[in-house]
Amino acid sequence: MIGRLSKSAFRNQGASKEAFSARASLHLMEDESVLLDPQAQRIYRLNQASTLLWCCFAEGWSETRTQALLEERCGLSPELAANFMASTQAEWRDMGLLGDGLSQGAAEHERDAPSPSQVDPTPPPAAMRPSTALTRLRYRILDSDIELHGLPEPLADAMDEALGDHGSARLGPAPVICTLIDAADGYVLSDGDRVVDRCAALEAVVPMVKAALIRIAIDHVADHAAAFAVVHAATVYKDGPAVVLPGPSGTGKSTLAASLVLDGWDLAAEDTTVLNDDHSSPVRPLPTALCLKRDAWPVIAAAAPEVERLTIHRRADGKSVRYFTPRRKQETTGVPPAVPIGLIAFPRYMGGAPLSVRRLTLIEAFDRFLAQFYPVSNRFDGKTIDWLIDLLRDVPAIELCYGDGAEAVEAIRTWSK
Repeated sequence: MIGRLSKSAFRNQGASKEAFSARASLHLMEDESVLLDPQAQRIYRLNQASTLLWCCFAEGWSETRTQALLEERCGLSPELAANFMASTQAEWRDMGLLGDGLSQGAAEHERDAPSPSQVDPTPPPAAMRPSTALTRLRYRILDSDIELHGLPEPLADAMDEALGDHGSARLGPAPVICTLIDAADGYVLSDGDRVVDRCAALEAVVPMVKAALIRIAIDHVADHAAAFAVVHAATVYKDGPAVVLPGPSGTGKSTLAASLVLDGWDLAAEDTTVLNDDHSSPVRPLPTALCLKRDAWPVIAAAAPEVERLTIHRRADGKSVRYFTPRRKQETTGVPPAVPIGLIAFPRYMGGAPLSVRRLTLIEAFDRFLAQFYPVSNRFDGKTIDWLIDLLRDVPAIELCYGDGAEAVEAIRTWSK
């Protein structure tokens, strides 16, 4: 077992220094670490032994001294330590992380940096608008005034319903103009001279436009410190710090968020949580309607029967959804500009399953949170990795498996105190 690592522990100890790539940065987490290659935009997770080896290389230790330390700290035999050093060095050289090697391989815990906003490079098609198209709908989302043209008249109420309280009677002098085009192969949403998104059927228009307008608003935030990253997560708050519920689609984020809102919590984000770079209050609230998939309807209808009467939409992924906007305190108190984080809970809904709650280690929380974390700049750098590690050191993270919404709400109450 390796004790807590510190870069200073390796200073002034060695002689021959490996030609070491300055482009990769190491970020320690307990006894393990994250290695960022910003040039290739790849993130690697190093275990204890690999972290120790990297630190020895970085500080110029000789191979003899490094092998002795691996034997002492990791309990490896001389043969295993030597083989580990040789194989790991070869792998790092293949990836271009040591010396002048070119990146050819991939690490076991590698992740390419994702892009939260993907724009279709093809130009919009010539418009063939529906005969019942509206002149415009107006929305104020984050810092952006957005004017939506070309939406079919029957979808106007549904669009307003999906975006919650973001409708606006007045816009600034230069709003972002988005146009929905009825093309030969479906519907295309354009933002000036670019295609933002598209869908094949009318019943998929509202989900597509809702998601696209939120992405556009995030892209148009003038001060990137005010929206430097987004998390695929629902977020709620109540008389204090927020509870962030990250996870991929289908894990029960919106179901749990709806149960919490019905319990008196306020919604800060339905699916896309916007983060500023202030650790003290990093969440920028962006409340919209809750997007509930078919499995969630009977769960939420038990407390809110009106869910069963809402319009059904079909997303591009084929999922049927309804948009639910419960009454909330924000209607009278307003939405705060930023909210601190008090708890991160990774939900997993399994109908009828018993409640199970487990505190995650820093490393577990980092791995899970990173999978849902997207810098708005589309690039990871050392400061972003350090920001994320510091956040997860300060905020408890749990795994929450649940089959009953009331039990999950009670667990969130307990852990968020």
